Amino acid sequence: MRNLIVTGLLLCVLSGLPGCKSVVSDHLIGEPLEAEQAQAYEGTWRLDDSVQHIKHLDGADLLVAGLEWDEDTFKLNQHHVVVTIHHDTRFAMMAAEDEEDGGAAPAGADGEKPWLLLGMVAASGDDALVLYAPDFDRFKRAFDEGKIQGELSEDGNTLHIKGDKASLDALVNPDTLHELFEMQNPGVMQRVGKLQ
Repeated sequence: MRNLIVTGLLLCVLSGLPGCKSVVSDHLIGEPLEAEQAQAYEGTWRLDDSVQHIKHLDGADLLVAGLEWDEDTFKLNQHHVVVTIHHDTRFAMMAAEDEEDGGAAPAGADGEKPWLLLGMVAASGDDALVLYAPDFDRFKRAFDEGKIQGELSEDGNTLHIKGDKASLDALVNPDTLHELFEMQNPGVMQRVGKLQ
């Protein structure tokens, strides 16, 4: 399944394939972008052979939609994503929605639902984004060392960061970014059009 704005690890995470590793948090990293900044992400984007449409809804809430071929029919995938900022670095976090919501439930406020950490976002001009997936093993090491509180799933593939927001924000700082995110194999999204 090709969902959302990510390649490699993030595609694996979003598809829910067994063995995928993901980082989920009770809190957003940093603070949501201002509405005007979030609106700049609106448009049609291409990542490898996937096309995603991003619509700015309200505040920092973005609705990301794409199609996938599933059992002889097209299936629409929609997810609410919030882009946050912390120490001048941006992060994409997806609301963890229930299956019955069909991926279209509003993102909600910080702390209401868990957030899937999609990655660190860097702009490359007005029409390109570079996405760095979280390094699961590095986040798990921080958990093992007691720097963050949380819980590891039974299969060991999901780290759910719990506890206070201050611990998460303290962990993700300019000195640790190169350790916590996959800097060697980023995904690059290219804007190919505007929404009509």
